[in-house]
Amino acid sequence: MAVPYVVRKKADLTSGERKELWYGVLKKLIDPIRNREFPEYMEKRRGFHRGQIDGILTEMVDAIRSLLSIGQPVTIEGLGTFHTSLTSPGFERPEQV
Repeated sequence: MAVPYVVRKKADLTSGERKELWYGVLKKLIDPIRNREFPEYMEKRRGFHRGQIDGILTEMVDAIRSLLSIGQPVTIEGLGTFHTSLTSPGFERPEQV
């Protein structure tokens, strides 16, 4: 998956002295319950049919993945914001990133 990024100059202090390096950064932008268990849990709480819940969750995951692949963050109020992140080693010159 390609992730949109920009190249920015940042301070690297890991060596003990301040050094300006160029980095690729994201363009602004308990055991877990598993896929099969989550629709069952929701079905018991609200009475929706498990198959409907599973279908909606499957489509939601696919839609979020599709939007993230083009660098689009997704906020679902009450749940959180999904976004991609990017890190890279530091370089002396921006063209090295």
